[in-house]
Amino acid sequence: MYDMSCRALWNPAINELKRLPKIVRKPDFPVEFTYAANEVYGFGCDRISGDYKVVVMKGYWSVNRDSDLKHPVSVLVYSLRTNLWSYCGDLDKAYDLKTNKCYVYIDVPDYAKPSSSCLAVYDDSLVFLSICETGNIFDIWTWSEEGRWTKKFTVGPFPCLSSPVGHWKGNWLVLQSDEGKLLLYDPGAQEIEDLAFVACEGVYAYMESLVSIKDKNEAGQQPEESGKTWLHLLSSLI
Repeated sequence: MYDMSCRALWNPAINELKRLPKIVRKPDFPVEFTYAANEVYGFGCDRISGDYKVVVMKGYWSVNRDSDLKHPVSVLVYSLRTNLWSYCGDLDKAYDLKTNKCYVYIDVPDYAKPSSSCLAVYDDSLVFLSICETGNIFDIWTWSEEGRWTKKFTVGPFPCLSSPVGHWKGNWLVLQSDEGKLLLYDPGAQEIEDLAFVACEGVYAYMESLVSIKDKNEAGQQPEESGKTWLHLLSSLI
């Protein structure tokens, strides 16, 4: 959620909310660009150090709207242990919490178009969900350790499906109808249940944790970015 004010972590298991410090600016920020409004977040635990980290990927817009200049996505990491942000470089799309290394782009599968799509988790694997807009056919693709997509199954057609939203416990999938209603799909029984909930920006799975996110020692200040953006990292992070 955004309210153009700040970023925060929330641990729903113990109902703690922590306001994060301002995100640092990229060193030698190019004057030809400005930060894009949207940000992509991730959260995880470095099992070697035991530190919890927030990863943000920030895109850029060219100041000159007629320019074809492009800038790679930058990655910045927040450490819960130090309460500091750090700039980790300009990456492609993936980041390893343990090594601070980035990886290359992964091509999406050759799915039917036009479609609405998203990434999710199914059977503890990364999956690509797509709903064909012309036939309301729902495809699930699984990413293998060999580095390729395999279509796991196709279901449908279903009437009035708009887009996939994410995953739920027990390998159930959350979909959205044309009217904005959330639907729960059970692939095993091939049944759809109306969740009686309208208008949702995302559904995220999380693992309950009793780890406190309260400040132990406040760290020193860092150079701040210009502009303000708010994101509750909420249940997608803890």
